[in-house]
Amino acid sequence: MSDLPRPRNAAPVFSVYFWVLLPLAGGIIWLVLNYLLPETVSVRRPETGLFLSNAVKALKPEPLESAGYLFMIFFVPVFYLAAFLLLRAFRFQNLPDPVRKRLWQVALLVQGGCLYLVFQNLFFQNIYVRRYFASSTELPALLAGLAGAGLTAAAACRPRAVRERLARLKTGVPAAWAAAARYAAVSAGAAALVAGLLPSFFTSRNFGNAFINVLVHLPFTMGEFAAVLNGRSPGVDFFPQYQNLLGYFMWPYFKLCGLGITSYTAAMVLLSAAGMALVWRMLVKVSGGLGKGTLLFLIFAGLSFYAPNIKELQRFYIFNYYAVAPIRYLALWLTGFFLLSYLEKNTRTRLFVLFGAAGLCVVNNPDFGVPAFVAACAACLVPETEGRLLASRRGMAEAAVAAGTGLMLGWLVFAALSLVHCGRLPDLSAMTQYQRMFVVNGFMALPAPPMGLHWLLLATFLGSLFAGCVPSRESRALRGLLVFAGISGCGIGMYYVGRSHSTVLNAVFPAWGVALALLLLFLARVLARAEERDCRRLAHAAPVFFLLYFSTLSVLALGTLNNPLKQYGRFAGEDSGYMPAVAKLGSFIGSFVSPGEKVLIICQNAHLLALLSGSDNVFPYASSGSLILKSQAELVVSAARKNGVRKVFGKPPVELIELLEADGFVKTVGLNAIGFYVWERGGV
Repeated sequence: MSDLPRPRNAAPVFSVYFWVLLPLAGGIIWLVLNYLLPETVSVRRPETGLFLSNAVKALKPEPLESAGYLFMIFFVPVFYLAAFLLLRAFRFQNLPDPVRKRLWQVALLVQGGCLYLVFQNLFFQNIYVRRYFASSTELPALLAGLAGAGLTAAAACRPRAVRERLARLKTGVPAAWAAAARYAAVSAGAAALVAGLLPSFFTSRNFGNAFINVLVHLPFTMGEFAAVLNGRSPGVDFFPQYQNLLGYFMWPYFKLCGLGITSYTAAMVLLSAAGMALVWRMLVKVSGGLGKGTLLFLIFAGLSFYAPNIKELQRFYIFNYYAVAPIRYLALWLTGFFLLSYLEKNTRTRLFVLFGAAGLCVVNNPDFGVPAFVAACAACLVPETEGRLLASRRGMAEAAVAAGTGLMLGWLVFAALSLVHCGRLPDLSAMTQYQRMFVVNGFMALPAPPMGLHWLLLATFLGSLFAGCVPSRESRALRGLLVFAGISGCGIGMYYVGRSHSTVLNAVFPAWGVALALLLLFLARVLARAEERDCRRLAHAAPVFFLLYFSTLSVLALGTLNNPLKQYGRFAGEDSGYMPAVAKLGSFIGSFVSPGEKVLIICQNAHLLALLSGSDNVFPYASSGSLILKSQAELVVSAARKNGVRKVFGKPPVELIELLEADGFVKTVGLNAIGFYVWERGGV
């Protein structure tokens, strides 16, 4: 790639063209979404014959929304890349004064329209969709955004004087005060981390008091680890929904500590804490200061710990919905940390370590692993030197080789663990089974609201990608992380697009928090380095308002965290329901089986019940709720035949009961109060 011109600061110069081109990009997107896509994407009727009867009611396909979202996240970067290549020969400073003035008027007019749309979106989602942030935080956030935008506009008149004044203030602060401020920031970050993660830890004694969503979701994720302990191999005779490798990696821990509510939730808390600590360290390193990095971390933490329900002692959020954090988000946290290490010091060793970790994340969970992997590939294309659009050909070739090696390594590790565990190779197509159910067939795909906060998340991700791609004087580490945050955030956004429920959007908030913090840092540095006395810095008034408004909302959201002292009191509490009922059911199953006998247990906590009863459960899924397709029911019956199963326990779907009875199983006894029954081959 040939060298580009080297403007003194490319980012603010191109920002004028960015605002002018924004209406054109928006018009093209509107035309495509409303006229072209409906003509080219067929709205297929749900193939109800593929699904179990209890799952048919959840079929709500939205192929146009998924296709439209994919078009937007691909079109916008390509559009601005093409525009940058076309406009790089037109120096803003060399344009005639009337043209410059007209461009400024258009840019400021578009900013005003964008601010109007921001408020319209917030009003719509607060009134008609969902109030994501407490109403008491909106006024302080609004004042912070307006103050920041006003100071930015004022500083445009005398930038050098403002910089000199800030420098004098900085040098005039006593060293002891500066150190105290840093320690206070770190203490606040640590306190937020501890207070934020405590509601995700439960003991076997008090888990029954958890919020209903936590009770419902935990068997799906914990069941995947229980299945590995029970002898099942992911991708071979067991088909997980959330992770393929963590079950193997954490097998020694659960083998040593046992698998229960306490040991499982403690492991999830430790993984979450480690992942968030990596993000904290990443922000500290890229910002160049402990205090600054910690303040950025508080923005990230405030959005990450957002809870759709904040009942005292019954908080439900993504950290006790363990499928999202840490199981899925671990891919972003690990990949982002190793990416920063590579961007800081461009060595082949660090490059291969980066893609080795990214490849393992892809295999472990494709939902978030693939966006993280693709984003890491794009971030490696960020040039090392100022004035280039892409890295050198040699650098791109090395990144391509490392990326291919990382994917191969992830597969080889998975294959090796499977061979050691059961002597067979995993089935690759099984790794995307659930993704196809949701994306292709539209399982649980609600229509997206026409307006709402989701548009502002997408704008943040695309803005982060744009900021990282435009050549500027910022460090390669910051520009690379901006590209990573933008692309991975857009990819994770599909998690919401595929479901479009207001309580699902907060699963994208941690990715949003990283992009928001990095954009705030980037814009602060761009404004601090602006040299000429020119009103072009006014083009950043709207972004400053946007970033400070949501950053303030994020930090103030930390005030919703439950009192840690009360959380400790929660651990001492006791319920009389959940675990005693599970243990009773395990004893019931144990009375019918001999140690190590192969059985089918089809219910929630299926593999945990097998461990409690001493049986060998060959059910190839984590929970009865994992059964969605008729082909899955047929696979269950096939597993029973293959393993010589003579007893089936649980609450199977209607179609599976019919297949079992057609295969010779007869219902014998059961617990009518909970609808839990026993089928035996040939009866008794």
